[in-house]
Amino acid sequence: MTAVIGSELMLRPTNITPGNVPLTTNLLAMKVPTIELCHYAVSIEPMIAKRLNNIVIKNVLEQNKDKFKGCVYGYDGNFMIVTNKKIENIIQQEKVGSKEITVKIEFKNLYNSSIDELIKSVSEKVIDNDEQGNKTKHESTMQCLEILLRSYQAEKYLVDGRRIVTDSQRDSLSGCIEVWYGVSQRIKMLNGGLFLNVDCSHMMFYEPLTLIQIIEKQQSRRGEYVDLARLGSYVFRDLSKFLKMVRLETTHRKRNIKFKACDITETSAHDTVFGITQQGGDGN
Repeated sequence: MTAVIGSELMLRPTNITPGNVPLTTNLLAMKVPTIELCHYAVSIEPMIAKRLNNIVIKNVLEQNKDKFKGCVYGYDGNFMIVTNKKIENIIQQEKVGSKEITVKIEFKNLYNSSIDELIKSVSEKVIDNDEQGNKTKHESTMQCLEILLRSYQAEKYLVDGRRIVTDSQRDSLSGCIEVWYGVSQRIKMLNGGLFLNVDCSHMMFYEPLTLIQIIEKQQSRRGEYVDLARLGSYVFRDLSKFLKMVRLETTHRKRNIKFKACDITETSAHDTVFGITQQGGDGN
């Protein structure tokens, strides 16, 4: 925790001696003596489906990893790459399906600012009163820092926006749902310098279960006294047919896509055998 001193009272009660007010916040001070960030613009010609951009660019970065040796870099998942030192431009031909495309990673701008300059621009309100160029420089520098932070976190944790979670801290809920815990982080520029704003965060997922395990988990709620032998063979025949025809459908796109699922059972549907526990013995 960081104590921020220097906040003045807006309204001072008469029974309190005027002075500085200590404020405890969830801001962690960041030591960044010098900021030198290189902004590279990413372009793909001709254009391809937006959902493929991330895959193609990451493939190009992997093929050119030698150029990034000794360099810290981050990719925003769209059209911006940030490094802490200048590298050579990259122009590379790729093939996506039957289409030939050209991927370009070209140097666009250098944001070289000391932490003192950024603090001064905030404390003196240069961002609001000076030329538009200063505002752009300040915002771009902060954006570059955020991209580097997100990219570093994505190598070790699951990142969704500003939320970072890990499966090492999780709890199970009903309905095959589990909660992963983590933190939400954001870099803030205050009068005292750069601070990392940290809050608790969580995300919910379906448990990584096969379809057979989900059915078993749902049926287990019925209790041990239920005699499954009373269920006719048609129940399991229909279930086997259902497993062979399972399809998944996206729900977050304008045009929802259906596709066949894989690994929904530990064995193939043809070889799946349902065990039936009978009173006084076991049987299949």
